[in-house]
Amino acid sequence: MNKRQRLNTMNRPKIAELDIVRALAIIAVVLIHGTSDGSSYALMGKSTTQLLYLFVNKMAIFAVPLFIMISGLVLFYVYYDSWNAKKIAPFYLKRIRTVLIPYLIWSFFYYGFNLFLDKTMDYTDFRWADFFEQLTWGESGYHLYFMVIIIQIYLLFPLLMTLARSFAWFRRSLIFWGLLIQISFYIYSQYLGQVDHRAAVCWTYFSLFTFGGFLGIYYAQFRLWIDKHIKWVFPLGASFGFAYAIMYTLSQYQIYFDNAWFELLFTIYGMAAGVCFIWLAGRLMIGVSKLAAILTSLGMVSFGVYLFHPAILSIWRTYIPLPGSITLFNLYSLAGLVLTLVIPWSLAQVFRNIAAKSKTRERLNSMPNDSAVQSG
Repeated sequence: MNKRQRLNTMNRPKIAELDIVRALAIIAVVLIHGTSDGSSYALMGKSTTQLLYLFVNKMAIFAVPLFIMISGLVLFYVYYDSWNAKKIAPFYLKRIRTVLIPYLIWSFFYYGFNLFLDKTMDYTDFRWADFFEQLTWGESGYHLYFMVIIIQIYLLFPLLMTLARSFAWFRRSLIFWGLLIQISFYIYSQYLGQVDHRAAVCWTYFSLFTFGGFLGIYYAQFRLWIDKHIKWVFPLGASFGFAYAIMYTLSQYQIYFDNAWFELLFTIYGMAAGVCFIWLAGRLMIGVSKLAAILTSLGMVSFGVYLFHPAILSIWRTYIPLPGSITLFNLYSLAGLVLTLVIPWSLAQVFRNIAAKSKTRERLNSMPNDSAVQSG
């Protein structure tokens, strides 16, 4: 990228449609967790209802890949034009404040929360050694492994960004390097050596991050490309998800596929979902503004919903007994899904508004006494 091109891409505006993409991703997260009981063969038996829950559960599997892809897109989009060695320390300090500290707090919360829900235990069973062991791989809450992945990615990002800024060949082949690392890690973990906690290791998803990074660097060109090619990208992407879900469904009938096919479809489906949802979000902002506004409000607090929603779902499943009939079970599951999404969404929105008002008050208090006169 020459000097003139770099100047033209500096001060890039916020990508507003990504809030809608985040909303779709967090809905998928809640859908995965909310349909887990219905997907269980042990709980439901082999039935049409169980297979339907399983199919929906697996169609929503793009959630984590999509969040990882968005992370790569945003980081490279925001930092690429102005990155230098002086940005490394502020970058890490910001991530300590916005990611690492929340991770520690919520890991502690879920460790105690799970003890509270388990009626055979009480807080005297709290063990610091157990807590720190769970903290390493995000095991205090079943969803916190994602935070471990993101922390690993943030540790690697300055190196990747420096390479992308320094070498055009690396920048243009960013997707290839992500694929090479992910495939190599898969081969090693599958055939050469056992890797514990593989789901919480960033190499498992690394091509998704570099794919997002590539899109972030060339975002304007990408938007022009997807507008021209969405007619075949959308159905092809959906077919990847459909194939992934069908393979899982067929496994209920002892029809098995090699794990490599699941890994391949999992990755490609996540990439395709990200590309298609970015296009869809842009269309919603133009043609369905009310729905876009609702989804944007959800996307802006998606991190809070992600952190808190398992607590609501666990409370629901612990204190509301499973009904006996299939119809009531479906209503039970639907109610749990709605509550698991709406309650954290509402609470996160309240906290966000309070924080925004607090920042506004601090800004006003820091202004000179005659600022109102001067601004008039």
